[in-house]
Amino acid sequence: MENTGRKRRMTAMEMAEQQRTVRTALLGDLRRSGAGEGMLLDGERVLAARYGTTLRVVRGVLGSLCGEALLESVPRGGMRLRRPVQALAGKRFAQIGFMQLHLSEAFATRPALISAGLEKVLSDQGGTLEFFNTWLLPDFAGEIIPRLQMGRFDAILYTGHDDSAILRMLSEIGIPLVAIECPNAYCDSVEFDNAETGRMLAEHLLGLGHRDVAILRYSDLSWSAARTEATCTEFARQGAPSPEILDFNYSNGKDFDWLLAVVPEILSNFSALIAPNDHMAWKFLQAAQATGSAIPEYFSITGADDLPELRSLNLTTIQLSHQELGEAAYERLRDAVLNPGEREAARNFLLKGRLIVRSSTKPFTGERS
Repeated sequence: MENTGRKRRMTAMEMAEQQRTVRTALLGDLRRSGAGEGMLLDGERVLAARYGTTLRVVRGVLGSLCGEALLESVPRGGMRLRRPVQALAGKRFAQIGFMQLHLSEAFATRPALISAGLEKVLSDQGGTLEFFNTWLLPDFAGEIIPRLQMGRFDAILYTGHDDSAILRMLSEIGIPLVAIECPNAYCDSVEFDNAETGRMLAEHLLGLGHRDVAILRYSDLSWSAARTEATCTEFARQGAPSPEILDFNYSNGKDFDWLLAVVPEILSNFSALIAPNDHMAWKFLQAAQATGSAIPEYFSITGADDLPELRSLNLTTIQLSHQELGEAAYERLRDAVLNPGEREAARNFLLKGRLIVRSSTKPFTGERS
């Protein structure tokens, strides 16, 4: 094949990753140098060479920092600081989430993965994170709220269940608040683009010929409802029968017992199953094994998250980076802490995932056995 000498263009995900890396490095350098208001930054080409990236990446970073009112362009070209880059040394953050402590599960839950993302960026700036587990502290008003009020925290990250009453109570404490996957009227939120995730999964299974599909839906989580709605919409758009929705409650911790009861029905009546995440796909396969249910050769199953600990299952899934979700939430928290009073209305920020096709999905060309 002839080598044209042209460099491959970065994908959107690669571009976003490069911009995050350059942004972190640039802000760290500015903070350590003690740069003050009005200081001129080096030119774009110099910055691109320093951080080993492209002009396009550098321009994207500088543009976003201008949008945050940290930088401003000067008349003859270049950028200068509008205010010093402040560190978060000594700042204390609280994370509130529901984390079941099942010793038999050798992989991290969603709140733990988000914590990893937060702790990574906080450690670079001297901040600390304390986790409040609503599974161990179920009396929210009586146990968690008083601790937050007395703890002298600078900001709160909520990664629990959708609950407007809880978010209202947290907002009334009077310190910056950001929610994960809980769009609401009280604070900014960060979530995966669940509509796009649902559409990608539906399009993939329909392309393989699956028409009789079941969806496992968490009845108490809005992100699961949004993903399910998008999946059903894509089926309808392509003239396919609407998937069967099987609801269960995430909070009661009895999902495996429920799966044991429904596995035979799913395997008999459907050619494919869309699980809300890799965790539940794994539990479904465990339940099938526990009940002695034979999985037909044509049966397909999908997950979401792309957990490294479960890649041995070869699940077709949506790659969703919870570390990136934590880092995006941190950006919102940092802005709220360093620029108090500037937020106008609650905003929702979306992160996109990527379809990863593996051997757990296969074409359906015949009749179910």
